[in-house]
Amino acid sequence: MSTAAVPSGESSSSRPSWVLVHAYALVGKIRNDTTATASTRNKKKIFASFSRERPPVPSNLHVDCPDGTLRHPPRLLSMADDLILFHAYVGSEYVYPRFRQCDFFIYRADPKRPSLRLLPHPEGRFYKIHQVGVVPRGDEHYTVAALVPDKDCTPNNFLLRLLDSETQVWTSRALHVDSPQRDFPVEIPRELNHLTNYHTTSSVITFGGTMGWADLYRGVVFCDLLGGEHRLRGVPLPLPLKQITASDSSDRVLTNARYTRGIAFINGRLRFVELDFDIVQLGRGLHDKETGWPCSRSESWTITTWSNRELSDSYDDWHRDCTLRACDILVGDCSESGLPLSPPDHGGGDQAAEVEQRGLQNLFMSDPHFGMNHSDGDGDIVYLTARVKFMHPKSWVLAVDMKNRRVQSVVNSGPLPEDHWPPVDAAYCTCSISKWTN
Repeated sequence: MSTAAVPSGESSSSRPSWVLVHAYALVGKIRNDTTATASTRNKKKIFASFSRERPPVPSNLHVDCPDGTLRHPPRLLSMADDLILFHAYVGSEYVYPRFRQCDFFIYRADPKRPSLRLLPHPEGRFYKIHQVGVVPRGDEHYTVAALVPDKDCTPNNFLLRLLDSETQVWTSRALHVDSPQRDFPVEIPRELNHLTNYHTTSSVITFGGTMGWADLYRGVVFCDLLGGEHRLRGVPLPLPLKQITASDSSDRVLTNARYTRGIAFINGRLRFVELDFDIVQLGRGLHDKETGWPCSRSESWTITTWSNRELSDSYDDWHRDCTLRACDILVGDCSESGLPLSPPDHGGGDQAAEVEQRGLQNLFMSDPHFGMNHSDGDGDIVYLTARVKFMHPKSWVLAVDMKNRRVQSVVNSGPLPEDHWPPVDAAYCTCSISKWTN
């Protein structure tokens, strides 16, 4: 893995104040000052460690079980401060275990006081990894929370499930969104009726004691988990207007939201980012031999960011900050990272500038995340995953400076877990780690 460039305003020796973490843990024995141990439900000893890197180099959670088999890489579910919530399946019976077959752990990655704890299993209607998050309560305690749609999937009716670290008991409470987001400002075509019918959580964000369950195509349901009374309120997100307004019904299709959309709360603002592509299919029925996916080519892509200070139920609160086309982004020398772009022509003139940018638009981009460093501005740096082919196991992480329209740095994203292909959903989690830098 290449060494990431240190963002301006930070020394190379200072610890990063946030991390970009692979969503799947690496299985293998790693021991350092963050290592902690616990036991699984079937009494197998399990270890967790953390290796921290400066973005855009991804950090990693390492998990190993000397007395058992981790056939499927453990999955990070949520991060907040020094806490990591993850699940792991210890055994060899299932290649892709279901939620109920996994053990759930809270790992504290603080090198001064690392700890790992097995959580009571969340029985009942709690089965999707993107519905759960963790909120710290002071220096010692935390609340794990999941917002589950009611059994009829009514848009504004939910079951809030909570685990208090002090009692280690799951509780449940039926809640209605007291302040729902406003109706859609455009007519939703029949092919996308699921946008109006129910809320599908695809990402969880936390700030302070508030947790937000985001349907990245629809809106966010917020709840103050540390307040005396748990109340739900809805905030809409920018709609996928390209798909909604498509004239051809075959284009009214939404992919996995986490692959193209991202959300964060930065400096008092809700930030939102979206990737849009122009992909050409290369013949019907042709599949790539390396990936197994249909052969295709990226002709261009565009990245757009928004911000929202009010967090009300209105779409009018969203302000578009920046839209960049791939062909408008300046690229320097990426040879050290191995990113396969055409080399620049140093002959001079406008033609040389055009050639220097050639190829960036032909890479398949995914997993947009906002940088969270002070040196990253107010979300001016967006991190993307780049691949030569759709879902190819080899990838790079690009830090794109939206304000200055340039690629700030590029690194190889590192190896995937053994025998594990890229997930269709997001490949990374982000988290501020202010506690770790004290």
